[in-house]
Amino acid sequence: DAATKPLCEEFHRKWFALRIQYESSYWHNGPPTDRTGSYHPDVFLGFCTSAGILGYDRMIDDKLAPDTCDPNTITTSATNTIHFLGGKSQEQIIKLTTGETTVAPTACVSGLVTKKGREQPYNIGIVIDVSGSTGGGFGGTPTGDVNGDGALDKILDAEIASVLEVLEFIGAAADLGNHNVDIGLVSFSTHATYHGRFQPVDPDDPSQPNPALVAELTAMRSGGY
Repeated sequence: DAATKPLCEEFHRKWFALRIQYESSYWHNGPPTDRTGSYHPDVFLGFCTSAGILGYDRMIDDKLAPDTCDPNTITTSATNTIHFLGGKSQEQIIKLTTGETTVAPTACVSGLVTKKGREQPYNIGIVIDVSGSTGGGFGGTPTGDVNGDGALDKILDAEIASVLEVLEFIGAAADLGNHNVDIGLVSFSTHATYHGRFQPVDPDDPSQPNPALVAELTAMRSGGY
């Protein structure tokens, strides 16, 4: 009637807006069955009229998922061993990322296949203690004067030597290099200093550590700041 029709129409408008929002976010490839109006007949049949099924107002058309990827994703992985001639083998891992809802005929998918343990990229943070205590000796394997400050086998020498070994390992590895490894360098004493982001190996000779990073490391001195 005239009194309830405005309320019905207001409900219609709000429902329409919410349904658009819902479909844009969650609805994939329409409902599982056609809408016939058989459910909630008091609302859906002859919406806001008394015309019954002949006046059925289809609130919003079903449609395919929008041309955007589902913001909620899930990643699955599987590992298997690949056997080569000569008795050699290698563990490979495959990772697949897609939307949580995947009933549409098309979906946004990304993934990788790589050697297990070598998933990329690698963002390595190196933190070096340069406080006064690092000017003291240590009980491990002698390192010599790694940073060229004239003092042998100090804690700071061992810190820098360990980083250089990591860089040498990256340079010797066939599947590691500037294409998939980034290094951030920080030193600290009473406060921390960020020295920048570096590639691990020399761009001109990938088998060798990056000279810019080596120079930054060997310029460090114990004594604090």
